Amino acid sequence: MQTRRYPQFFITKETKFSKLDIGTQIILNKEDSHHITSVLRLSIGDTIQLVDTKNQSAYLASLENKSRSDLKVKISEKLNLQSLKSPVETLVLANLKGKNTTLVCEKAVELGVSRIIIFNSERSVKKLSLDDKTLDRYNKICLSAAKQSNKLFIPEVILCSSLNEAITQLFTICDNSDLFFCCSLKQEDVLLSSMKTSTAKVHLLVGAEGDFTDEEYEQITAKGWKHISLGPYVLRSETAAIAGVAMLSALIGYKNEMPSM
Repeated sequence: MQTRRYPQFFITKETKFSKLDIGTQIILNKEDSHHITSVLRLSIGDTIQLVDTKNQSAYLASLENKSRSDLKVKISEKLNLQSLKSPVETLVLANLKGKNTTLVCEKAVELGVSRIIIFNSERSVKKLSLDDKTLDRYNKICLSAAKQSNKLFIPEVILCSSLNEAITQLFTICDNSDLFFCCSLKQEDVLLSSMKTSTAKVHLLVGAEGDFTDEEYEQITAKGWKHISLGPYVLRSETAAIAGVAMLSALIGYKNEMPSM
């Protein structure tokens, strides 16, 4: 069992290698090479952890040179690690003001969600830009959080212009047997901690500051989402999103989901 943690990096399309096996030499991309050499200041012979997200497998590799552009490492060991994922497969999040969307993305990735859909709700104070630059920024945020928390996968990020588009996008990639929960401020909602556990995948919807509008609630209910309460207090949107993922993960339990070979 591996007890020591090593700096983790993902194998990307820019990574150069012939195969993933013990003794194989890997040439890392420019960004990772720079980070290892100039930021972490690792030396020849030091160890890093490499992750292949396609097969969700991990390896230890030692540095063979010091280069800021094409660092070479050699695989020394294949690790037997579990790819533990939260039962919350998707967090559907209204865009929040300030840096709160970034905060939620970071913590949701750390907690093990597989997908984050960010959308503009009617009460979003800050409107989300849907350009490639914004998508790239959130992909990098999720990549960094996945590295930090030693994930074997990088969550998918989807940007949507509205609640309707977000739900429509989700319904094209989920199963009918999945559970759909919406964090709500309505007093008649079911308390999450009182719900029975399930083995189904969960998709969690969280609104912006000021909650959803009545029209949005009608749309959510019509689409079959179950309204849930996280407790007796009024939570900020970022708190509700993070707490909701954490509570569902604890209530249902993490799952070891390896890709089919």
